[in-house]
Amino acid sequence: DYNSNEVKRFVFQFRKKYTCEPTDYAFCGFDVAWYFMNAFMRFGHETKDCLLNFEMPLLSNSFSFVKNASENGMENYQWSVYQYDNENVELKRVNLSDVEK
Repeated sequence: DYNSNEVKRFVFQFRKKYTCEPTDYAFCGFDVAWYFMNAFMRFGHETKDCLLNFEMPLLSNSFSFVKNASENGMENYQWSVYQYDNENVELKRVNLSDVEK
């Protein structure tokens, strides 16, 4: 949302530092770093146990972790996974139910 103050601030700082427009990768990278750095600052080494209930506003993504039934981990059900195709220079959404594990 280019009307939000947070996005405006991010875009301004990004343009100032890199002299170009931020791409979707820039927004995603910022969101991932911002989310996990805040989680580590708040919860320290116990971050993994607290992510199920940790919510915070981000620029373009959201996280919603659910315990993985088959493994000792968690999965984010709010974030889309994309595949970069060099030949067509486009992002393609990956349907996770079609991907072999």
